[in-house]
Amino acid sequence: MRKDQSKAMAKKSKRRRIFTTGRITGCGCLLVVALLAGAGWWAFPRIKDSLLPQYGFRPPESGSTEVTVERGDLTEAVSVYGAASPARTQALAFSQAEGRITLVAAMEGMPVAEGDLLVSLDREALEREVALAKAERDEALEALEELAQEESPVRQLELQVALDEARSELSKAEEALAAFDRGEGGSAQARREAVEELQLARQRLASLQDDAEYEEQIARLEWQYNIAEVEHGPYVLIQNPSEQDRDKEWLLRNEMLARKQDLDTARLSREADLRAAQNAVAKAERTLRELDRAIAMGKDEVSRQELVAKVASAQAKVLEAESALAGDTLAEDTIEVAKAEAEVIKAEGALAVAERALADSELRAPFDGTVQAVKAMEGGTATRGEEMVTVADLSEIRVVAQVSELDMGTVKEGLEVQVILEAFGEEGRVPARVGPIPAYGRYQDGITVFDVPILLDREMPGLRLGMSASISIPVGVATDVLYIPVHAVYSGFEGSFVFVHAGDDVEQRAIKTGVSDGIMVEIIEGLEEGETVIVPMSGPGIYY
Repeated sequence: MRKDQSKAMAKKSKRRRIFTTGRITGCGCLLVVALLAGAGWWAFPRIKDSLLPQYGFRPPESGSTEVTVERGDLTEAVSVYGAASPARTQALAFSQAEGRITLVAAMEGMPVAEGDLLVSLDREALEREVALAKAERDEALEALEELAQEESPVRQLELQVALDEARSELSKAEEALAAFDRGEGGSAQARREAVEELQLARQRLASLQDDAEYEEQIARLEWQYNIAEVEHGPYVLIQNPSEQDRDKEWLLRNEMLARKQDLDTARLSREADLRAAQNAVAKAERTLRELDRAIAMGKDEVSRQELVAKVASAQAKVLEAESALAGDTLAEDTIEVAKAEAEVIKAEGALAVAERALADSELRAPFDGTVQAVKAMEGGTATRGEEMVTVADLSEIRVVAQVSELDMGTVKEGLEVQVILEAFGEEGRVPARVGPIPAYGRYQDGITVFDVPILLDREMPGLRLGMSASISIPVGVATDVLYIPVHAVYSGFEGSFVFVHAGDDVEQRAIKTGVSDGIMVEIIEGLEEGETVIVPMSGPGIYY
């Protein structure tokens, strides 16, 4: 009886522990969360429009215009930037003279005419140097004359022979220089010879590759080898050959091997001839490339300067020999005579340098133009080669585009491009053409940039140096496509979209874009021709 009462009380206690306060509270919290989630799911579609302005997904309320989706051709283009630059610029420097600057007549922005004096050095000091050099030259000549004595027939003969040799060397040097100026022996002649050599090598290679006689020879040798192999085959299969069979098999095998050797020799000879011809073509092409590189680097000018130096050296030797022959005497001390002659030559050289410096003491405008930069200062010191003044010819201003090496493959001389001069507004859209492509670029910010001249098809009054420009270079054309202004396209996490007028409402619509010329963009999907989109006047939007 007691056991039954105890079991009943235990069951009631267990039922009471199931419905504890903590469990009831947890169930209540879960119920509240479920109710809130359901309420949010029901309310979000009804209030999301009021939340959009907080994140920027709304059509512009002011400062916008409406554009109709149109169909037509769209040119894909690469946009680069540039600036207005003069067509001709020259930096002036003293090449022979140096000294104190006494006059600076140039100022930045000042117009100048060809021949106008811009910078002058201290001419009085340079004239004193010329007078001093003349005096030293005269003293050296007087010292040499003092050593003169009676003429020696043997010495005269030796000097005459030396003079004849010097004149012969001078004649050869002058003839070499004249031949070089006529185009003989220079890079141009070498290039013509290299082109001819390349053509001959290619003709030789082509004749070898299309040699029908060789093909006939190979076919004949292969036929002879196959015949020999067929004749030899049965004798190999004889199981118990007789002595006569062995001899016959040996002779046929030798004949077969001989035919095989003839065939292999012909093929190897052909292969050797082809490789030799291919190597000749490669060598000729390499020679032509090296000559083109040498011409681009101005090697001809260096070679000509060397020839000019040889002529000058030969002339000096002739003058020295003539002077020695005219004033030769038996000197008491031959060494002293030689020293005196060397002093005369040295003094004449110093005089020539001083005279060239005096002639180079002024910088004048090389052409009509405008002073672009002035580095010279009155009272300062000028050194040889230091830039003093830069003069620019502003009668013709062109745009110079900075084109990356990554885009140079699409840029060709004469290519029609579109130039946008932002300073002129709508009037600043000017058709233009690509000018001569520069042979070399310059390294800038980790990439090679080429300064490509852009020639405007019409004059632009008011165009000033340094004005920025953007150049649109076409790289492809998409025909019969839908397009809208680039500024109408917005970008967000889910991709590109636009705002479209749908009746009296404005809806946000996702789109897929294609090629662009920087102004218009192709619409691949999402819009239909004739629909109206909203274009903000402040530019496109990017939302996150």
